[in-house]
Amino acid sequence: MTVKCHFCLMDKCPEKLCFLKEKSVLLLQVDLLQPKIIHGIKTQGARQKFSNYYISQFVIFYSLDGENWKSYKGNSTSSQMVIIFPQVFQGNRDYLQPVMNFLDVPFFAKYLRIHPLKWNKYIALRMEVLGCDTEQMDY
Repeated sequence: MTVKCHFCLMDKCPEKLCFLKEKSVLLLQVDLLQPKIIHGIKTQGARQKFSNYYISQFVIFYSLDGENWKSYKGNSTSSQMVIIFPQVFQGNRDYLQPVMNFLDVPFFAKYLRIHPLKWNKYIALRMEVLGCDTEQMDY
């Protein structure tokens, strides 16, 4: 199978645009412009002056229309139990080292929401979404 992959490159993000100091807004929403098959998310924090900022835990929500959202629950077929809570992803431990989270079960989405659960000082996130066009898959 050949796929054309798309990357939202986090090293192109100016660090000053990566901070969310408003604690009442706890999500980052991404519009992928077209539906994609999402395979993973790579995250990284940011540094400003002498402080490190990063997200250490988060959950993912996704949507095709931007109105009806589903939480990513991972591989619910791996056990007899039905998973009802979103999968919690382990994020960063510092601002410098990127962390890759591959998805057990890829999903189709045009929109993604990253909801931070834990962070260091302020929410700061640089990220790459790894996904593929749905119409350009060759079998």
